[in-house]
Amino acid sequence: MSTLYKLKNILVRRFDCVSVEDKTDKIVIEYKYKNYLVFNKDQFEVRIQNKTVPVAIKKSGTNHLKVEINKDLLTFESKETFIKVNCFYNGKKLWVRDNTKGSLYLTIDGKLCEVECTKNMYIKSLNEDYTFVNEKVKLKPFINESNFTFETSNNYQFSKILLINGSNKSEIQLKAIGKSNYTIPIEKIEMLAMEEYKAMYLVNEDNAYRAKFDNKYSFNLYHYYIEINRNNFFVYHKILKAENIILKETPDKYGFIINMKSKGNKHIKEYLNVVLMNYENEIIAKYPVKTYEDMITSKIPYDIFIDNRAKKICILRQLKKVQVAMLYTVFLKMLKNVLFLRLLLALIINIIT
Repeated sequence: MSTLYKLKNILVRRFDCVSVEDKTDKIVIEYKYKNYLVFNKDQFEVRIQNKTVPVAIKKSGTNHLKVEINKDLLTFESKETFIKVNCFYNGKKLWVRDNTKGSLYLTIDGKLCEVECTKNMYIKSLNEDYTFVNEKVKLKPFINESNFTFETSNNYQFSKILLINGSNKSEIQLKAIGKSNYTIPIEKIEMLAMEEYKAMYLVNEDNAYRAKFDNKYSFNLYHYYIEINRNNFFVYHKILKAENIILKETPDKYGFIINMKSKGNKHIKEYLNVVLMNYENEIIAKYPVKTYEDMITSKIPYDIFIDNRAKKICILRQLKKVQVAMLYTVFLKMLKNVLFLRLLLALIINIIT
């Protein structure tokens, strides 16, 4: 690190947004300032849509500032999809940097909004499909057989889950179990895109309520992984990278042989089995795997598709002799008797720990 850089880091003033809290009638923004000899809060002001507005300002600690803005001051002008918020100190506009930890989602006038810091601060309207209520519903999730189940803290009748990541959204239908428990088939979660959802809402008719989990959770399931903290919902699919996939009929005409080349999977120590499962998470069949350097091969009989007409999926099978077992999937398509069969193969593997 050069002397000039160190000097610049000492002299240049910084003003960072570190958190945004959504309350019923106001929002609380916390800032962190640096390289101010004395920060006089009386010289600080906030302008919304270029107009100075009254705000409550309180110092927090040695270099933090909390600013409370009444939601009545945050209104979207006609045909505008954002509200601009600027900070000024001693008459000069501050360059606000994004150093936030946690959620940047707000509800303003029934709209779901997201805060963005790019020199200026913007509050952008994201979704008007529902009326977003600034009321949190506490959740406690758990896995029950083949379902993702959770308990709620109130008696609203929810019909779906809404997952939000900026402008991206996903909806999942819910099934009620009693007055306050709901369940989701695991295959519905499996279909979600592999991304981190920043916020989760529960939908009751036309209203959406913010979901807040009571703790951090992680579920290592089948061929994907679910991670939950109090606000975020992350679905991670475990994928085996393969190429040169070849299907050919066995010499005895009673099945087919699958050959594939593993590519870029150095973290995999040993391939164990190909496992076929149904949507009820029941094992239909399992077949041994042989490996020749990077090549993986296994034999699967045709009878398994005749005797089991249910859709085939895969599941993680716990192996007593394997310290860490994970599941990777490969999607294949084959042609037999003019019928296309879609086969989802599961390779249970041993991961180097």
